[in-house]
Amino acid sequence: MTRAVALAPNNPDYLYERGQVFVRRNEPKKALDDFSAALQLRPDFIPALLSRAQLQINSRNIPEARADLEAVDRIAAKQADVRFGLAFDYLHADLLPPAIAQFDIWIAAHGDDSRMAIALSARCKARAMLGGDLSAALKDCNAAISRSGKLQNPDFLDNLALVRFRLGDFDKSIGNYDAALKIRPKNAWTLYGRGLAKLKKNNRSEGEADIAEAVKIAPGVANAYKRMGLDIGP
Repeated sequence: MTRAVALAPNNPDYLYERGQVFVRRNEPKKALDDFSAALQLRPDFIPALLSRAQLQINSRNIPEARADLEAVDRIAAKQADVRFGLAFDYLHADLLPPAIAQFDIWIAAHGDDSRMAIALSARCKARAMLGGDLSAALKDCNAAISRSGKLQNPDFLDNLALVRFRLGDFDKSIGNYDAALKIRPKNAWTLYGRGLAKLKKNNRSEGEADIAEAVKIAPGVANAYKRMGLDIGP
């Protein structure tokens, strides 16, 4: 790929492809340089914009990521499938209102898509993280679980648990977290959420145990919940 770039330095496709190799080699700085160089040659290169945004999100350089995501939003056609991934990139950046807006667009345009349950559950999560329109969030989560049939998805259960936590239905929230942990034990996000719900039920010993185990598995999980305004409290 480096030879190809040397032979055709003004070809953004070669820079983009080499950048993807650097991503797979876990060399984000080199990948970022290649994506940026590709975009200098072709500013409307959507795959390069998305790839650069994802690297910035991973580094928590959110303003830079947002600029690239907003560029994709301007460039992409209204019903473009790329909005599915764009919505998830906004979600991973904790940019929740634009994530919801992108899910709204994609869901409205792709009613028969096999990924509909995933999109509905993710929109549910974004709404629950934001703490607004919880009735719509609950409807999305229930629709996603209904579409998945007998195959329970732990992410779907996690998202439903978060909605019920926000609604103050801590017993059902704990039940959803329990079901998710049966499928995917030792998941930090799930354990921390269940711990918070148990604390709300004044089950301090079990709640603190869940939270301690979650932080041991993934130390950053506490900050992820704090960004949603959810904390252990005094």
